[in-house]
Amino acid sequence: MLIIKSSRFDLFYHTRLIIIQLLLTCCLQSIGAYSKPNAIESKSSLLDRPVKIMIDPGHGGIESGATNQGYFEKNINLMLSKQLMKKLNGIQGIQAFLTRKSDHFVDLVKRRQIARSVRSNLFISIHVNACNDPEVRGIIVFSISPKGEDKIERLWNNLENKKTRPLQTADSDVFLSDYQDQTSKFLMSISVNRTSMLSNLFGLAVLDAFKAGDCNVYNARVVKSNFIVLRSPDIPSILVESGFMSNLRDLKELQSPRYQKKWVRALTQGIIRYLNQHPPENSYAAHHELVENNKYYVVLPGDNLHKIAKKTNVVMNRIVELNQLKMDHILSIGKKLRLY
Repeated sequence: MLIIKSSRFDLFYHTRLIIIQLLLTCCLQSIGAYSKPNAIESKSSLLDRPVKIMIDPGHGGIESGATNQGYFEKNINLMLSKQLMKKLNGIQGIQAFLTRKSDHFVDLVKRRQIARSVRSNLFISIHVNACNDPEVRGIIVFSISPKGEDKIERLWNNLENKKTRPLQTADSDVFLSDYQDQTSKFLMSISVNRTSMLSNLFGLAVLDAFKAGDCNVYNARVVKSNFIVLRSPDIPSILVESGFMSNLRDLKELQSPRYQKKWVRALTQGIIRYLNQHPPENSYAAHHELVENNKYYVVLPGDNLHKIAKKTNVVMNRIVELNQLKMDHILSIGKKLRLY
């Protein structure tokens, strides 16, 4: 489900993406990599699979990041990330996680591994910038650079990595060691290419949302970088510098609950826009339009009132009252519940 925009820049990326997705799909299907014995799920569970988003609060513990006037970047990153996670977890069809929940340092490579451990569909690293010029301010969004793409391919084509690190597809894992050298290198190249383009489109959606949300943006385009946390061959990843610690206006805004709410809402809208245009295969988003504020909730397999209240951040008694239910009511799959 691709929505082609009118700009020449976006058309170029969307056209390349369609070609690469077709190539990757044909290759994986032809070598039987999409499904393995005992790994096939029921159709209903596939349709209901939430989009998993890993949020990475930069720095932490002994690594404070940028500092100014007694404020530490690591604390701002964690504060914004927690608010973003709460917002995203209130949207049906999305499940958000954090690479760290407290003030401790997580190794940069480990952050990517944490994302893979829950089969994340997207990765967002949250930071705050700093520079020598106190007048410079605004948000910057990064995605992987060509240098970073080359680094990914070199690392993952290493024999040991081929045996221990599978590429993630919608339904299964692909161990490159199962295939001849030329085939595995081709699969890796195609996967990295596709992920890189999706990362750029993800970054563009977020950047546009920040602009539309009246957040000050420093760069007009997504910046390419070789950051370690962005080096994933199969998870679209971006890094957001939420402003400049070195700029007093940015620093003040980042401490403001009102601005934090605006920042979270803009980033959330960017994520939703991207997912509605490029939903992961076999996910809830591939079959339903994601919306920021859900007036209704559609009951999924395994749901009960307690789980729904936790997912939607709506008090359970309120859900019971609005839908004229009893606390022990057994919910039927597909039932639409009012939330407000």
